[in-house]
Amino acid sequence: MAYFQPDQLAKLRQGYIALNPSYERLLTEYLSVRLTNELAYEYVRHGFVRRLGTLKRCIENVYSTYWPERSDKPSRNESLDLAINLQAFILNVFGSIDNLAWIWVKEKNIKDRGRTLRDQQVGLRSTCTVMRNSFSAEFQEYLASRDEWFRYLENYRHALAHRVPLYVAPYTLNPAKLDQHNELEARKHEAHKQRGFELWRKLDSEQESLGTFTPWMMHSFSEGATPMVFHVQILADWNTVLEIAEKFLKEIVP
Repeated sequence: MAYFQPDQLAKLRQGYIALNPSYERLLTEYLSVRLTNELAYEYVRHGFVRRLGTLKRCIENVYSTYWPERSDKPSRNESLDLAINLQAFILNVFGSIDNLAWIWVKEKNIKDRGRTLRDQQVGLRSTCTVMRNSFSAEFQEYLASRDEWFRYLENYRHALAHRVPLYVAPYTLNPAKLDQHNELEARKHEAHKQRGFELWRKLDSEQESLGTFTPWMMHSFSEGATPMVFHVQILADWNTVLEIAEKFLKEIVP
């Protein structure tokens, strides 16, 4: 049984179809912008714009590797390819927003009471108060409305960069089958000790057949992280980046 309902699949298809037109539009807008600071201009062309193309390609790779209509378990290599593209996506979502912040700092020469901002002060997150206060009241209000998204992004990015990388589990298990799963795990362990590798493979296949695939991306359960449905989340993140970038453009070029 497919994870998504027909109406959800229709929305995902619409979001995916809109990917290329939205990319082309924003690409044109940002390549047309005229700035006075050379570094700010570099962060536009070789920072934000380059990351935008990477984000688009990551989404395409995720969808082509495992279309939302599928209900089977991905292969091991497919799970790895999904994880690789999701990791690249999250890092570049975070980086694209930081690129916008650096464009602003360089173009507007933002200071902290006359002092150059430290790297930790450059960003659009709520903790970057000097940055936030330098924008128009309207944009400050908008950024505040996205604070929950910034917290999610920071949590996933920091786990990926410093602690537990994002992964896509090959299958998820119904709690009712947990005892059977654990029994097979114990038998696999014993087979491995006895160097019964053929039996180990048979038991492993039987164990995997107990589960079903759920299109989640995750980092660490021990940290209390929330699994995300990756087909949905990456389109939502893409649209959030587009929305922030559109509003930012009105700030940098009034």
